[in-house]
Amino acid sequence: MHTRLYIKTTFKDIYHSWGRFLAITIIIFLGVLLFVGIKSIGPNLELTINEYVRSHQLSDLQVVSSAGLTTADQKLAQKIIGAQVELGHSWAYHDTKHDQNLQVYSYQAQNQQNQLTLRQGRYPKKSSEALINVKLKKFYPLNKTLQINNRQLRRQRYRIVGYINSPLYVDQQDYDSAQGQLDGYVYLPATNFLSQTYSIMYLRFKDLNDLSVNGKRYQQTISKKEKLLQRLLQSRRYSRLQELQLQLDEQQQQLVLLQQQAKTQSQLQKRLSQLQYQLQQQSIVAAKLPQYWITERVNNPGFRGFTTLSSRIDAIGNVFPVFFFLLGILITFTTITRMVEENRQEIGTLKALGYRNWEIAQKYLLYALIITAIALVLGIEVGTKALPPIVYRILKSNYVFNNYPCYYWLEPIITASLLALGATFGATIYILLTDLHQKPIALLLPKAPKVGRRIILEHFPKLWKRLTFDQKMTYRNLLRYKSRMLLTILGIAGCAGLMIAGFGLRNSVSSAVPIQFRQLTHYQAVVNLKANNSANQLQKKFKNSPYIKTSLPIYMAAIQVKQQPVTLYGLKNKYIITHYFTFRDAQTNQLQSLPQKKVLITQGLAQNKNIRRGQTISVQTRQTKPIKLCVGGIVKNYVGNSIFINQDAWQNLNKRSVSNNALLLKTSTLNPKQQKNLGHKLEKTNLVANTTFINKRIQQQAAMSANLQPIVLIFVVLSGILAFVVLYNLTNINISERTRELATMKVLGFSTNEVTLTIVRENIIFTILGIILGVPTGKILTNFIITQAASSELSFPLVIPLSGYLFAVVMTVVFLLIVSIITQKILQSLDMISALKASE
Repeated sequence: MHTRLYIKTTFKDIYHSWGRFLAITIIIFLGVLLFVGIKSIGPNLELTINEYVRSHQLSDLQVVSSAGLTTADQKLAQKIIGAQVELGHSWAYHDTKHDQNLQVYSYQAQNQQNQLTLRQGRYPKKSSEALINVKLKKFYPLNKTLQINNRQLRRQRYRIVGYINSPLYVDQQDYDSAQGQLDGYVYLPATNFLSQTYSIMYLRFKDLNDLSVNGKRYQQTISKKEKLLQRLLQSRRYSRLQELQLQLDEQQQQLVLLQQQAKTQSQLQKRLSQLQYQLQQQSIVAAKLPQYWITERVNNPGFRGFTTLSSRIDAIGNVFPVFFFLLGILITFTTITRMVEENRQEIGTLKALGYRNWEIAQKYLLYALIITAIALVLGIEVGTKALPPIVYRILKSNYVFNNYPCYYWLEPIITASLLALGATFGATIYILLTDLHQKPIALLLPKAPKVGRRIILEHFPKLWKRLTFDQKMTYRNLLRYKSRMLLTILGIAGCAGLMIAGFGLRNSVSSAVPIQFRQLTHYQAVVNLKANNSANQLQKKFKNSPYIKTSLPIYMAAIQVKQQPVTLYGLKNKYIITHYFTFRDAQTNQLQSLPQKKVLITQGLAQNKNIRRGQTISVQTRQTKPIKLCVGGIVKNYVGNSIFINQDAWQNLNKRSVSNNALLLKTSTLNPKQQKNLGHKLEKTNLVANTTFINKRIQQQAAMSANLQPIVLIFVVLSGILAFVVLYNLTNINISERTRELATMKVLGFSTNEVTLTIVRENIIFTILGIILGVPTGKILTNFIITQAASSELSFPLVIPLSGYLFAVVMTVVFLLIVSIITQKILQSLDMISALKASE
């Protein structure tokens, strides 16, 4: 019964010192909220993409070929266990009427893979009807006619009957693909396509249906299946070439026969024209050995960006919430220490009356348990249900996913609970183990005050004499309570560092692409050519173009280094190269030149594969055996993985002739419409496969950075709240520890303002030292976060804006002013008589 009465005093302590109780609760609540909330976003996003992939039967692999695809290719792919294979048509088309780049796809209602989402209207019932993606509804109203002038179709006019979203394009802002820059896509009934060969093959594997798209098991399994498919298709290249040559002979015979018939029958002219076009295309295709290209689902437009977003958010969750818990430990330690000191006589009396240590400790453990319970319940609920929707609200406008779940995830909840218990119970137990071992007589006596000692400044008499009495008192008190000073400085430094890291994270993520394409690479577009040795021909055609300033022919190839995809650049003129690339050493930032025989590799590749300068690496191309390259330097790079080599050196190592197959363009400042016009002009030459403008990448990265903005804002706001709570709580404890000293000052004639300034001066010094320490802390935090958030294809520079530092300083000063006002209110209501009568 007596124990119950003793425990009830816990609630009395909470009532009389609700400020302390609330401060600790808020700090632990913020830590739980951030940890559970941020750690829930990743699994929720992963669940979203997994459910979407399964419900829409999104294909695992896509295959295209330079010679088209047939049912023979389909049967070959079906030999892979669990493979579901479908064929389709797909090609790019420019609608000149609306100036829109469209990707045309064939539509078959019976197809199982890549199921469309109907947003408005209905699916086609006739061959003359079409579906178009919902983004283009302002250009193509329902029931209006869409005209597609292409010889590969039976008809050119289609009525739009529905708006759709395709699972092949999960990002509604980014439709760009290997085919080039797109504005949208259209689906036509498959019966409209004349070609007997298909342009794309979709593969989906039953045994991968239940695996997470981001999981290691899925990635390992799909990699094995891709290699198996590559071997099967490579074995078919020669037989496919023979088929093409036989088809060419047959078409030539048909053409001769049709030409003879067309002399007497004018209605055959259209059929003759179509056959001549097909024959021309077939002769180009049959001239060389077919090539097959396999694309994984992760390379679909926008898919990689969404899947990596969850890992970046998860990386952020590894830092910010943990810092909140560390500060929670700091504040809890200080608060419980003060509680125990205030109750020394009570503890001594209870021990003298025979109470065991465990019974005495129950009060303080209950205090910590109440804080933890409130913080956990509120933090888990708000973190799970309120924080993720803030992120989802922005994602909904960018992606096709309609449903974003908010589930309770056991792992982050358990981890947050353990961290919260460690922050409160751990600190409480440590203090109790220290104080409860004292004898009752020691506890009944008041604790000896801190001994005043000479401080460092007193060893400099000339400086010490210049200080006022108030200043001397302030400096002595600072060093008299060293632990409190250290805790306050660390608390302010941690909060300032968190605010700086929030700004640093935002700018570092958004700066990767601009720095890459403005400081390291200096071209504005990449033109991939259909045929080698056509670069000079294209340059001559656009010699007087107002859009193009200069161009550089290069050789580009897709290679692999330790199973990682890498782009190889074969460059020639080392003097002209500097106008297009700036090579800077990844460590020293010194300018580098392209070696004659060695290669330069980018820093992301070097870090991911643990490659060092002077090391020999093996690279694999699709056409050759592994080639050994010596690394001459590691250069800065933030987007993609690249190897730069002298073209002559690559030709010698490759033991085959190498010709330029791409152009880098330096253009004048172009708006989106001018970029589109230039792209059309390049495509009309029939020399260009596709054109990619760098400005589009910058816009895409800006959109990706915008997805992180709400999280960064949350961190900055909560860090500010944390800074205020820390400063308020430590100041409150400071006052409660020194009530007798402060009351004595008032009795001696010091005004309330003068007494307040005694505390405020200390806080100002703490704040200045905390901000000074917080600046490097923010840098370290930002660097750690961006390192964790980096992927194999994208890394981030450390960029912290001046506004970030200023914001952290200004907000900390504002909180200091608010706390100073509160301090004055507390000191005005200080009961001097009660304070002076206190035993301590």
